[in-house]
Amino acid sequence: SGASWRTFVALGDGELQEGSNWEAIMFAGHKQLSNLTAIVDRNRLQQGARTEDTNRLEPLADHHVEPLRAACARDTEIWDIYPISMLGEHFDKAMEEFHATTSWVRFAVLWRDQVIGMSSYINPDTRNHVVEIGGTYIEPSARGAAGVNTRMKRLMIEHAFAQGYTRIEFRVDARNLRSQSAVRKLGAMHE
Repeated sequence: SGASWRTFVALGDGELQEGSNWEAIMFAGHKQLSNLTAIVDRNRLQQGARTEDTNRLEPLADHHVEPLRAACARDTEIWDIYPISMLGEHFDKAMEEFHATTSWVRFAVLWRDQVIGMSSYINPDTRNHVVEIGGTYIEPSARGAAGVNTRMKRLMIEHAFAQGYTRIEFRVDARNLRSQSAVRKLGAMHE
C-alpha cells in the first residue's frame, strides 16, 4: 500500500482453473494490495485442450432442464441411493422441489458444452463461514477417468474459499461408495 508502482500479471483463461492462482488472488485481497492488476487473455486454451472441452458451472436455468432430464435418465440405478429421484416421472416433481428451496444455490454442470449433471451450494452460512456442497449428479459418461467431478468440486471449493467460507461440508450416503471415494480424493476428512 502506498507504492508508486503497479504490477501487471497476464493470465490465460485456462490458468484460472489452477488453485495457486486463486490463492494468490485471495492473498492479494487479504493484504489489501491496490497496485496489482491482473489481465486475463481469453484465448480459450489450456494445457492439453480448449477450455470449452473441459467442464464449467452455470447457474441452473430453464434452458438446462431438458438436457438435465436426459442426463439423469442415463443412470437408472443411482437414484435408489439418492434422497430424491430425478428419473422418469419423478423428474418434474424433483425440479419443482429444487426450485422451491431458497437455501440452495444450484448449478448445471457442463462438459464439452453439454449438460451432464448438477451440483449445489447448500445452506450457505455467511455468519459461521460454512457451506455444504451437494445435490450432485454426474452422468456415467463423465465419471471417473474424465475427471469432471474432481474439477467441478475444486472450482466450487475454491470459489467458496474466495467468498470467505472456511468450512466446506459434504454429506454422502453410506451406500454411495463412489461418491465417498471422490470426496476423499479432494482431501476431505470424515467426521
